[in-house]
Amino acid sequence: MRKLGIPLLLVLLFFLAGCSKAIPAEDAAKLFVDQVVYDKDAKKFTANFANGDELNKGFKENEKNFKDNFTAGLISVGDAVSEDEANELTELLNHQIKEVTSYKVAIKEAGKISNITYEVKGLDFAAIMKETSKGITQKIMADNKLASDQNKIIEETLQLLRENIKVAKAKEEAVPIMIEMKPEKGKWTIVRGQREQINNLYFAFVAGVKDQETLTNDWNKAMEEVAKEVQAELK
Repeated sequence: MRKLGIPLLLVLLFFLAGCSKAIPAEDAAKLFVDQVVYDKDAKKFTANFANGDELNKGFKENEKNFKDNFTAGLISVGDAVSEDEANELTELLNHQIKEVTSYKVAIKEAGKISNITYEVKGLDFAAIMKETSKGITQKIMADNKLASDQNKIIEETLQLLRENIKVAKAKEEAVPIMIEMKPEKGKWTIVRGQREQINNLYFAFVAGVKDQETLTNDWNKAMEEVAKEVQAELK
């Protein structure tokens, strides 16, 4: 009987380990956003997502890409912006995202897979760009000397960015992004082949749009509106 005790105990342990349940789908959905967007609960995230470390690397890459595009896209001479200035602007942006953005979760079960739709009211990034461009244009129109001083233009643009980011609001219209997740052996995992959807979820919070193409279109539209407003002032 003693010899059977240890094998029986091992079988019981394996059985109990196999019976461990993943956290509820809604909790997993919120935990995913906490890590993807708000960069918190990293330990809890990796404890409840099977591919947590791999996903974390992707999230950091998204953040870096957006930071690079952010400074280079808003300022035509982006290479003149220091790394410290770029980091400062990104930190201000991340802070405002945490302050004003919101989301709701809707879950539909499809067998073992949970189709999680995030309704995101993200930051109105186009408004930040529009107000910054409008502000620097007005400054140049008011001071002809400023137009010939590139360093001063960059300085003024950065200051306007800081001010506009600090008062930026979330969009009123929500952006729907769907992510497929499923539980495996007590942990959640993101169904493979969804890199684009994860990127889009990040964009929904950071820019209030569904993808990079929409952000570019919004940016072009904002610049057209600024140009029309400036022309109207000149008449």
